[in-house]
This record gives sequence, C-alpha cells and structure tokens, in this order.
Amino acid sequence: MTGANQDFGRRPSTNSLVGLAFIIAFVIVALAFIDSALEKAERRDLESQAQQAHAQGAQLVRQGKLDPAIELLRKAHTLERDNTLYELDLIDALIKTKRSDDAEPLMNEILLHEPDDGRANLSAARLALEKGKSADAISYYHRAIYGDWPQNAPAHRVAARMELVHLLAVEGRKQELLAELLPLEEEAKTNIPIQKELGRLFLVVGSPSRAAEAYRAMIDRNPKDADAHSGLGDAELEMGEYRNARAAFLTALHYKPRDASIQKGLDLSKALTDLDPTPRRLASMEKYRRSIHILQLAYGNLNACLAQHPGVQPADAAQELSTAGDALAAKPPSHANNELSESVLGIAEKTWQARVAVCGATVSRQDEALRLIVEKLAQ
Repeated sequence: MTGANQDFGRRPSTNSLVGLAFIIAFVIVALAFIDSALEKAERRDLESQAQQAHAQGAQLVRQGKLDPAIELLRKAHTLERDNTLYELDLIDALIKTKRSDDAEPLMNEILLHEPDDGRANLSAARLALEKGKSADAISYYHRAIYGDWPQNAPAHRVAARMELVHLLAVEGRKQELLAELLPLEEEAKTNIPIQKELGRLFLVVGSPSRAAEAYRAMIDRNPKDADAHSGLGDAELEMGEYRNARAAFLTALHYKPRDASIQKGLDLSKALTDLDPTPRRLASMEKYRRSIHILQLAYGNLNACLAQHPGVQPADAAQELSTAGDALAAKPPSHANNELSESVLGIAEKTWQARVAVCGATVSRQDEALRLIVEKLAQ
C-alpha cells in the first residue's frame, strides 16, 4: 500500500513529457497542414470559378451581349478582388453600357494602387470620355502611353496613342494632333493601317507634304494600292500641284475602276487645272480670264453666304461684295497684262476672306475648287 502511494505521487519521467509534447506538436502541425490544404483547395476552387466566369463574360463581350457579360465579370471580380485584369474588364464593359457611375469607384480604386498602370489609365481615359471630360481623357491617354505595360508594351502604347489622335481630330485640336502624329511615323513604316491613317490625319492638320510622304511610302510598298494613290491625289491638291493630283487619281481609278470618290477627286483636279491662274507659261489673256472666273465664284459664294445669314451683314463683307461686283461689271480690256490679273485675284482673295469671316472655311463639295485655288493664291 505504501508502495502504491509512492508511485502515485511520483512525477512523470522526462521521456514521457517529451513524448507527450511531440504528440501535441504533431497534432498541431497536422491540423495546421490540413487547414492550409483546405484553404488552398478552397482558394483554387474560387480562382477556378472566377477564371471560368471571366472567360465566359469576356466571350459575351465579344459577342456584344454586354448585360449578361457584366454579371459574369462582376462575379469574377467578387471572387478574386485582387485580380486587376478582371476588374478592368468589368470597368470597360460598364463603360460600353454607359454605366459610368458604377465604373468610377472601381476605377478610382485601381488607380489608387496602380497609378502608373498603362491599361488602367487607358480605361480611365475612356471613362473620362464617357463622362464628357475630354481634358481629363487626354491626360489619362498620355499616362497610358508612357505607363507600365507588362506585355507587348510598344503595341499597346501605339494603340493608346491612336485613340488619342482620333479624339484630338474630332475636337479639332490640330496643333496637339500634329504633335501626337509625329511619334507614330516610325511605327507606320511597318504598319500599313497606321500609315494610311497618318496620311489622312496629316491632311486634317494641314500638313499635306507629310501626308504625301506617307502615301508615297505606301505606293513604294504596293504600287497597286488604289487608296494610297487616291490619298496622294488629295495631298497634291492641298499643295496646289493639280496636274500631279490628276495623275494620282487617274492611277487610282485604273486600279479601282468606277470608284465614285476617286472619280470626284479626278474631276476636281481637272477643274482646278483648268482654273489655276499660276502656271508660268500661261498667256496673259488666259490668266485674266481665269482670274475673272475665280472672282465670279468668290462673289457668288459670298452672296449665297450672306443670304443664308440675313442677320449678319458686316460692313467689310458688304464692301468686298460691292468691290467684287464693280470689278465684274467693268468692261473687259482688249489687252490684259499680269498686273490687271493680279489685281482681280487680290479682290477675289478679299472676297473669299469676307465669306470665311461670315460663314467659316467649311465648303460644300462643289465649292471645294474655289477654296483650294484661293488658298494656293494666298500662299
């Protein structure tokens, strides 16, 4: 009895304590491992669900089914909130459906954490445009162009700049547009669609010589490119090279017969060739005849302009109209000289300037020849 009581009060051996501690530690590690494995399995399952929802949503966006696409993209974002791609795709879909109020807080969240992300800034530019904030959009486009693009950065930056130049073209911001077009010239050497767009936009900003260079480069690459020859014709018209323009349009029509726009360009170049008073070997009487014809066109154009704006009758416009009328009513000279022709052309220029002051420089297709010839004379 005494021996039993002695065993009961004895402390467990050190080996027993170590073994117990090892078992407890093993159980804890095992439980932690199981918990971690379950957590990873759950995370993989959520990631798989998010990936599947995103893929289905992206496919619906490509099909133009935006409302169901947004629900799937929103689900993907909810399941994996740290995935910037999912959030940006959701934002872009919301912008396309004009839900800018839903997109804006998401956009602000991304930019707060990723201010230099190129894709995020591109989406921010589109959102700003949707909200009518073009100045903010331009700023975001610049950030997108110079921002971070993890993959294929040059192509993404060119695409962002192309979106920007189209915005600037629509808003008529010609100086800014020209500044954005120049960096694209190098890219255009290997990208025909961009080269064609550059040619068109250089004409928009009033740089026909650069436009001509772009179109000639396209022709060097593909001599049968009718659009390039037609674009070159447009550039030659703006530069006052009417015979060259006619040759370009003829070539374009050869490769694309019965094209209405090319035919119009050809007709315009022919009309300008017959109207141009500047060729050096032109006889004096023929120059005078052409000068009078230009003045008649300018007089008729100003008259029509004032008739369309009866409440706007500037004194200088009325004066130029009277001066032009007097010149047209004067008896034709028996022998015309260069000075007389230049005097008539000077009156025609002032008459046109009065017309622009009242009605602006935009003209109909039938008055395009007058605009081009007067602009050439003013150079």
